Amino acid sequence: MSSGPSKSWLSLLEEKKEKIRALTTKDCSLNEDNYNWSGFREAFEDVFERQDVDVQKVQQLEAKLFHTYYHILDLADAVHKSAPDLQGRPSHDNFKGVIWTLSIIAFDIALQEKANLEPVALVIAQLNEKVPIVGKNAGRFPHEDRVQGPLKDIMTTYIDLHIAIISSLSQSSRSDIREDEILLEEIKASATKFGRFRGDHDVMINQAAQDEARDASARERPGLERQSTLPSETHPERTREVTVKFVSGRWLGRGSFADAEEVREASTGFSYARKHIHVDGGKSRDDIEAEVRKEVLVMQKLHHPHIATVLFHFEEPGAFSIIMLPVADYDLSVFLDNCNTGGFRSDDISRINPWFGCLLDALTYAHKSNVEHRDIKPSNILIKNDQPYLSDFGLAKDFADQSTSISQGAKPAGTPTYRAPETVPNHPRGRRADVFSLGCVFSEMYTVSRGKSLQEFREYRQKAKQSIVFRDCLPEVEAWLGGIERNNVSEVLVSTIKGMIRAASDKRYTSEKALNHLKPERTFFCVE
Repeated sequence: MSSGPSKSWLSLLEEKKEKIRALTTKDCSLNEDNYNWSGFREAFEDVFERQDVDVQKVQQLEAKLFHTYYHILDLADAVHKSAPDLQGRPSHDNFKGVIWTLSIIAFDIALQEKANLEPVALVIAQLNEKVPIVGKNAGRFPHEDRVQGPLKDIMTTYIDLHIAIISSLSQSSRSDIREDEILLEEIKASATKFGRFRGDHDVMINQAAQDEARDASARERPGLERQSTLPSETHPERTREVTVKFVSGRWLGRGSFADAEEVREASTGFSYARKHIHVDGGKSRDDIEAEVRKEVLVMQKLHHPHIATVLFHFEEPGAFSIIMLPVADYDLSVFLDNCNTGGFRSDDISRINPWFGCLLDALTYAHKSNVEHRDIKPSNILIKNDQPYLSDFGLAKDFADQSTSISQGAKPAGTPTYRAPETVPNHPRGRRADVFSLGCVFSEMYTVSRGKSLQEFREYRQKAKQSIVFRDCLPEVEAWLGGIERNNVSEVLVSTIKGMIRAASDKRYTSEKALNHLKPERTFFCVE
C-alpha cells in the first residue's frame, strides 16, 4: 500500500478519487459546501432519510462513529494547509473530502445491501481509532520527500482499507460485515503498520530538523583564521605550549552532533579534518566537554589503518573542536549515492569489494580493544584515496575497565535505521549490535556493487513491511540479497552478511567470526 517516495500529494489525491469513482455508479460525493463537519453530518443523515431509517437509530450511529475521525482529519487538514502541490485548490477538493465521501458511500451501499448498520459503524470506527496521532509535526518540512513519505503511507493505508470495507459490503451477501474475517484481520494489522509509519515519520522529522540546524550553523560557523593555543601534549617532544593558526577550507559535511570541515595549519601547510561541536541549549557546556574528551580518549586508544585518527581537541567560544585525520574525499553514503547517479560505472563499484574486509578488520580490532562503536552507518565511514576509515566514535563505549561488555540505558544509542533489534531502552546490548549495524551497511554496499540502487532496495523493504528500518524487515533483506545474481565469491559475502544481521544477538556472528568467514577471499581486503 505504500505510496512510494516519488508520488506527490496531488497525484495521490487524484489516484484515490479515481478509485472512489469506480466504487459505485451512484453519485455519493459531497458538494463544495459540504466538506466540513456540519456538511458531512447533513449528507450522512440524508442517506438514511432517503431509506426511511429511524432518526434515533441514525443518532446512535453518529455517537459511535463521529468522534473517531479526529486523528485522520487532523492529518488531512495539515496536508491541505502545507503540501505545496495542494495550495490554491478549492477547500472541498482535498483528502478530508475523500474521507467524508468514503463513509457516505459505505453506509449508502450498506443500506442498499440491507446490511446491519451498527457493525458497519463499529468497523469504520475501529479503523479510525488505529490512525496514529501525528500532531503538529504533520505540516513540517512539506518539501521533504523523506518526511512526507510516511504520512502518505498513513493516508494511503487508511483510504485503501476504507475502500476494502466498501468492497466487502458490495460483494458479499452477508448481513454483518464482522463476518468478513480477512477484512477484520487487515484492519487489526493496520495498527502495526500505522505504528511503523509514525516511527519512520519521527525518524525523518528528526533527521530533517538536524539537517536544518546543521545548515544554519554552517552559515554561521566561525572561521579559524585566528590564533589557537594548544596544550603541550599536541607536541610531546616539547614541554611548552605552542601556537598554531588554522585556516578554514572546504566543507566536509555534517553529523548528528557536529559539523566537519577541512582546515590548513598555516605554518606547515598540512591539512586536517576539524570536527566542530557546537554548544547549544540542549546540553550544558560541561556535559559536552565530557563527551568530547571521551571521544578523543577512545579514538586515541585505537591505532588501526582503517580507523580515523584523532590528534587533539581544543575549546573555543561556544564550541569545541577535534582535529583528526584523514581529510576525507567523501563519506560512504555520498559515495554510494554517486555510484547511483553516475550509472554504476565499473571503475566506481569495483572499489567497494576490498572495503568489506577492511571495515570488518577495523571493527574486530576495536572490539578486541574493548571499544564498542554504537553508531555505525554509512555517513560514519570515511573514504580517502579509495580507502575506508571507521570514524565518529562520539557514542562509543570503552569497556576496558569494566567487568562486562554489555551495557544498557534509558535511551538507545545509534541511528534508528541501522540499529540492532536488542538496542531498545533499558535493554542490554553488546558488541554484536555493532556487527548488526555494519551488516546492514554491508547489505547496501553489496547492493550498489551489483549495480542496483539503494532506492530500489528501500522501496522493496517498505513495500513488504512498510518500513525502511532494517530490524523490522530482516526476512525481506535476506530475500533481497538472495535475489541478486552472484558468483562463488559473492556467495561468501552474502553468507557473511546474513550471519551479521541475525535478529537474535546470541545467534549473530561476532566481528571476528565474520572477519574469519571472509578471509579466504582476498578480493575483500585491500592488501593481497
